[in-house]
Parts: sequence; structure tokens; C-alpha cells
Amino acid sequence: ELRKLLASYVAGSGVKNGGYIRKITPTAAAPLTPTLAQSQQKLQVKLEEAFFHNQPPSLRKTVEFVAERVGSNCVKHLK
Repeated sequence: ELRKLLASYVAGSGVKNGGYIRKITPTAAAPLTPTLAQSQQKLQVKLEEAFFHNQPPSLRKTVEFVAERVGSNCVKHLK
């Protein structure tokens, strides 16, 4: 389904090409009580902070750069 959506976008889904416009309405999806996934995310953030605390700042910048490039390449590959 993701490939179909990307293919329709690449094929010309713009208004000038007579394509369709998909509007996405944001909604609040956060539950009122913290779930296990949220606590795991908080733990992950704390572990990352603890790791980078003892490392030089350049390491954090390098990790963020590599993560951004890998993500960008994945999106490029999917397109």
C-alpha cells in the first residue's frame, strides 16, 4: 500500500495534473494513563542521555548525522 501511495504521488498527484489531494486531520491519540510503550520510550531516552553524558559532544553530532542519512536513504530507496 505504501508503494501504491508513493507511485501515485510520483505519477503526478498534484492539483495541476488533475490528481487528488489527501488531507490528514490530526487527532490526539495519547491515552490518559501512561502505557508500557511510553515508559519504555522514557527509559530509552534516559539510557541515551546516560550514554552520551560521558562521551564528547562530537559523538552525539556524528550519531545524529548518521541516523539522519540512513533515514534519508531508506526513504529514497522506498520512493
